[in-house]
Amino acid sequence: MTNILLRKENNIAYITINREEALNCFNYDTLHQLQQVVDAISIDPEVKVIIITGAGDRSFSAGADLKERKTL
Repeated sequence: MTNILLRKENNIAYITINREEALNCFNYDTLHQLQQVVDAISIDPEVKVIIITGAGDRSFSAGADLKERKTL
C-alpha cells in the first residue's frame, strides 16, 4: 500500500498522507516514503509550491504511530 500520494498540477505538488484508517499517523514506512517524495520534488524545477494534506476528513495526522513505537 502506498502511504504517500503525489499529484502535480500547475506548478503545485500535492502530497497526501494516505493512512486514513490510522488517522494518517506516521510510521517508519510512511516517513520513508515521504522523504523519497520530498527528495524528488526538491529537484523538480516545475514545482513552486508544496501542499501537504491527510486523507479522509477525520484528521490531518495524529502524529507518530504509537503502536509501532512500542516495538522499537
